[in-house]
Amino acid sequence: MRVSRSQRRLLLWLLQECGVKDVPSLKAYEELERQLRVQVGVPTTMHKSDFGNIFYSNSISSIICKDFSHPDLAKNIVIYPDESERPISDFSQADYFKDLLRSELSPSYYQHEKHYFVNELSRLQTQEYFIPRVWITRFGEVYARGQYVALDVEAGMLRIQPDETLVKAIELKENFCDLATTQGLPVMIANTRLALDDHGEIINASCNPDREIAGGDDLVVICVPLFCDDVSGARSKQYQKHINIYTANWSLPSRFLQQESSVRFISTSPTTTGCEQFVPVLDAVRASQANPMRCYNAATHRFCRIRLRVPCLPADNPQQSEESSHAGVNANCKCRRCKKGGPPEVRESDDGYHELYTCGSAHRTVTDTRSEVQEQLRLACLGVEKPISNAQTRTGIKDKIACHWIEKLLTRSRQLKAAQPGISEVDLVRDGLTWLGTQTSQPMNPLLDVPNLDPHRDTPVELLHTWLLGVVKYVWHMLHTSWTDAQRNSFVIRLQDTDISGLNIPPIRAAYMMQYRHGLIGKHFKSLAQTMAFKTYGLTTPAQAQLLRAMGELSAMLWVTQITDMDMHIQDVTLLIGNLLDAFADIDPARIIVKEKLQVLPHIVEDIRRFGPAPRYSTETYECFNAIFRLSSVHSNHQAPSRDIAAKMADIDCVRHIVTGGLWEDADGCWTRAGPDVLSTFRDSPLLQHHFGWTLETPPPSAGSVQLPPRTRRVHLQTRQTCASSSQAIRPASFPFDSSWILGASVIARSGDVCTPHSWVIVTDNQGLMMTGQIAEILVPAMASDLDAAHEETSFVVVERFLLGSVRHPATGCPVLRPPRADIKVYEVICSTVRILLNVQHDCEAAKCSIAASSRTVRQERQDTGIREAGIAHNPDIRFYLINTHALHNAALLRQYLPRSLLVPLPLYDDRLKHHHELATGLRVTEARKRAETQKKRAETRQKKAQQGGTAVPGSSRLQARSAHAVEVSDSVPGPQEIQHSATLGHDRGSLMGSDGDGLSGRLLPVAGDRSVGEGTGGPVGVDSTHAPTTPCRDDDPEADVARQKRRRLE
Repeated sequence: MRVSRSQRRLLLWLLQECGVKDVPSLKAYEELERQLRVQVGVPTTMHKSDFGNIFYSNSISSIICKDFSHPDLAKNIVIYPDESERPISDFSQADYFKDLLRSELSPSYYQHEKHYFVNELSRLQTQEYFIPRVWITRFGEVYARGQYVALDVEAGMLRIQPDETLVKAIELKENFCDLATTQGLPVMIANTRLALDDHGEIINASCNPDREIAGGDDLVVICVPLFCDDVSGARSKQYQKHINIYTANWSLPSRFLQQESSVRFISTSPTTTGCEQFVPVLDAVRASQANPMRCYNAATHRFCRIRLRVPCLPADNPQQSEESSHAGVNANCKCRRCKKGGPPEVRESDDGYHELYTCGSAHRTVTDTRSEVQEQLRLACLGVEKPISNAQTRTGIKDKIACHWIEKLLTRSRQLKAAQPGISEVDLVRDGLTWLGTQTSQPMNPLLDVPNLDPHRDTPVELLHTWLLGVVKYVWHMLHTSWTDAQRNSFVIRLQDTDISGLNIPPIRAAYMMQYRHGLIGKHFKSLAQTMAFKTYGLTTPAQAQLLRAMGELSAMLWVTQITDMDMHIQDVTLLIGNLLDAFADIDPARIIVKEKLQVLPHIVEDIRRFGPAPRYSTETYECFNAIFRLSSVHSNHQAPSRDIAAKMADIDCVRHIVTGGLWEDADGCWTRAGPDVLSTFRDSPLLQHHFGWTLETPPPSAGSVQLPPRTRRVHLQTRQTCASSSQAIRPASFPFDSSWILGASVIARSGDVCTPHSWVIVTDNQGLMMTGQIAEILVPAMASDLDAAHEETSFVVVERFLLGSVRHPATGCPVLRPPRADIKVYEVICSTVRILLNVQHDCEAAKCSIAASSRTVRQERQDTGIREAGIAHNPDIRFYLINTHALHNAALLRQYLPRSLLVPLPLYDDRLKHHHELATGLRVTEARKRAETQKKRAETRQKKAQQGGTAVPGSSRLQARSAHAVEVSDSVPGPQEIQHSATLGHDRGSLMGSDGDGLSGRLLPVAGDRSVGEGTGGPVGVDSTHAPTTPCRDDDPEADVARQKRRRLE
């Protein structure tokens, strides 16, 4: 919360007036704040980029050190790769660490008051020699994967066994330093040699170089992704662009990373690009390799040293294209990850078109990109722009940093050729590159030079921008633009009738979503992705219905947060992505050619395997943090926004660290923390926890516990009054018939969900079999009336039984539920815990449910208007339901309980290659026709412009007459006569007229009080052309003449 100085004075005065003791003065308060900022705060440093832009950034090293000095965070930091045989849910379990060199992982382990390093000889408690190669964890226990060593006294060497073995780290007894000094090892070990085998390479035994770097401390590796985005610094609709960089500690478990407090601010600037702001951050990352940061570990109570790794660059697609030096959506090769695509003759060919639906045969690499950018810089030294633009179009590589220097090199080379007409190309290149080396040491994207980071591979496909604001938005736009008003109203009524139990989404506001259908945000698209397939029957074509089904099925798989079988999950996601893209192609075969997000979508399977479940690296948490940034921005005077916001964010980190229980080093060198009263205030206040975005770890509610309604609303029943007394009810032997009951409000499922009456659940019946049904009643013994909750041992859940069909629904592909008997409800009284909560939708299409006036009335201003809302009148005689397998919540758990035959993805086309070749055949005809029509229109437009530009623009004499009042501009800006000449020629792109060469596109631009100077690409520096009048300068235009007369009167 931003509090001004006057507000602080007011708060202190209020405390004094309320009788609070020991209230400090404002000066004393600010002095204490300054001291805490020095001791606990994050340093803010000024930087100047090679472009001359000044910005401020917070130290990423200090930010990560704060995590280690916080007891609640330090004990949960995962230092070593996790190879536990359990569902994959965290980044530490992903394949990213398997792709790294072992030397890039955490090299040390602390045991028995000594450090063990990888690639060093050690001895186990069994007196065997062992060389650890890498440290891993399994279920919280550290293991060493390495090789046993046999001592060959006769040969004078240690022979390393070729096979690696897994050894518990606690079995290590002596490290290399112990062996070098102990008498238990022969004297010759000091000069002994290690051999891989009888024919292997012989190396000398020595200690790990990292031991000296660690200096007696733990040496660990921490992964910190870098998020960059453009954000408005204003709360109003006026867009005030700021480029922000955030980070997070990915060595923490995912339950911490989903909290707002996990996002840490690095830097911002309204003028400096993201690539420029990355430079000091990456410098800190590089510096941590040879000189790791030293900090206090609150979990081990020892000092440790930290090396930083940048695993990936989460962002939206345009930003990721910039970070990977890719041209973006305007390139022929639109995918930043691979080289698929190209000119029309390639992408419309049979093989080229099919490749768009895959991950591509040739992946982009940082080495190739760096070489291509260097080649473009070399071409710029020749002074010709066309080869550079051709190379960018051909390869899709366009580096934003390099483009700045390319422009300067082009200008310099042209001047040099004009001064020395006979200069050779070799001399031009030599001169240009020499000059470039004097200007900057980083003439291209700094992300291309980061060790173990490939901006092409490590810009993961994330769900918010690529899926919700991409694929789902495309489908939504395709549908609502094809509907009539009556169809839109019908969809609104159906959507509002959706049962959202088990979806874990906010209440659906269907009328609002349709009214503002062109401006929906992520949460709306997340709701639509899970429900549209059930509510659009009769409103879509068969191809559109197939697209909705493919979208719903893939949505659920992409949001899986725990992957039990990675290979099967990847196989299913790959097939579903193919179904979605094929369904798009059946509607519009050219859609994948123009949509970058569709081309990059197949690469998400690579990201899931490399980084873990897709929701774990989604940018939603970073986007939520923009609200905090915006609050700091609106209270700045914008004289130094980068400095003010960075300092404010550092203060926020300081306060959060103190209040939440972090440790810091005081002026006496002692590590201290806030007092118990401060800590208890935070831990006991949900309001403060919400304010800081920090949710404490609280034990989940006990599965099976029942929550009772308020005492004034409790309903008491006898057994004969409950559904459990039905003749069709199956009861356990322990169910008491002569008891009084209270209807419970909810019961906790094993999945942690709160299940209420009418919720659809999966339970275990009295025969021990899985059963799907709907909760009818929750019965609690009346003796528990004095309590607020009861347990499953004394409570019973009455569930109406439904049978699971053996075939899927033909339209949605969801499993079908039906009652055992159409005339009588069958109940199951269970005392076991509910397994999971489901979302189930009524099959209104089969039941032919109609739209009718409902009993609900429209409320306005919190009052009933008396106007009845239209709703769905469900047919009570046909009780068929669909299990919503498109739901995101509990998607992984649902697949554990339902048969695989009802969930396995089915390919839309068995022979996709043949289908794509057929589409490409038709696409070549339609696209050729479109290009011909475009060329024809372009020729007609060019001819029309030539006819209009064949005579001088009237009114030029007036421009000459008023030239005495015009401001003085540079020589590069043409005068009034040149403006007239440019309008006649219609091709001078450097003139003040429009860049398309049309003389009529020149607009009057107010310059220093004179509106007679034309607007264009070569206008005076500092003039905001976006606010220029748009009236053309033509005397034969009556409206333009009236507008000019009005301006003269105003002047």
